[in-house]
Amino acid sequence: MSSISDGSTDALVARFKLLEETVDKLHRENRSLTAKLKSYNTLSTFYHEARQQNKTLNRQLADKEALITRLRDGQHTPGKGLEEHHLEPSKSLVDSLVGQLSSMRNQLKETERICQEKVETLNQEIQRLHQQLEARDQQIQKVSSWPSHEKEMEIFHLQRSLAEKERAQATSEVLCRSLSDETNQLRFKLTATAEMCQQLVTCLEDAHRKNGGPSQEQQNLNKDNENEANLRKLQEENRLLKQKKIHVEDLNAKWQKYDASREEYVKGLHQQLKEMKAQREHTKGTHSTHKHPDLLQKEISRLNRHLEEKISENTKLQQEATEMASARIADQERIHMLEQQTLVLL
Repeated sequence: MSSISDGSTDALVARFKLLEETVDKLHRENRSLTAKLKSYNTLSTFYHEARQQNKTLNRQLADKEALITRLRDGQHTPGKGLEEHHLEPSKSLVDSLVGQLSSMRNQLKETERICQEKVETLNQEIQRLHQQLEARDQQIQKVSSWPSHEKEMEIFHLQRSLAEKERAQATSEVLCRSLSDETNQLRFKLTATAEMCQQLVTCLEDAHRKNGGPSQEQQNLNKDNENEANLRKLQEENRLLKQKKIHVEDLNAKWQKYDASREEYVKGLHQQLKEMKAQREHTKGTHSTHKHPDLLQKEISRLNRHLEEKISENTKLQQEATEMASARIADQERIHMLEQQTLVLL
């Protein structure tokens, strides 16, 4: 048995991606065919209704033609008595019936044309769907013709990918809930701080109105300016804290996502190392050459170096996460201090 190389790993990854794309494409085609089937059922209903309407118009047309024939025969028949002469239809009635007949013929032709267009459209869609189904059957036959071990490997990869996606989704949901709670808490604190600042401004205005002496007016004005400057400073600090909080939350989310993928990758490396060690032991027992052990040793050394790089990168990310947590604590303390300053100003 030969060792696992980068080329075979890339081939497996490419085959896995191809199978994922094939499965996604089949799902999309199934949804598209379901929607099209509903639309075709609707078109079929319209087509049957049009045929019923066409039959009704044909019957009405036949009745009108028979009536016109009878009226014309009665109008041109000679030797009739005086009473029959008075019972003959008027020319305007006959002309009106002829106009209605012409209109109904035109309507019948238009209905037949629309029905024919719908039938042609349905035939084209049915032909295209048959082609799509043939292509899908070919893809399914192609997948079914793979060897059994490749099928099992692809199924294993799909199951592992599904489990990874479920774990990532669960982790993201927990992280989103945590960040949402922290965001709500910070929003409440900032709202309370803004309300305190507004109350401070109101109190200062009331004090300015009550103290109407000419000697205190300038002092009150200076205090108002100073309080307004403090208020603007507090608002600016609050804005910076909001931006910093958003940045920290973004970094935390990226780190959580990378940490989850890194753990899976490290587990995969450990599994490859175990498999290579087992292959090395088996190769030592079955072959007398020294070619495969050397290749295995090189591959193990390469994977060990790669694992050490990932571990050092993980340590660096953990340090960054610790620094972000410290920065968040410092921001919370800063918000608390600003609230206390606002209370003192009140």
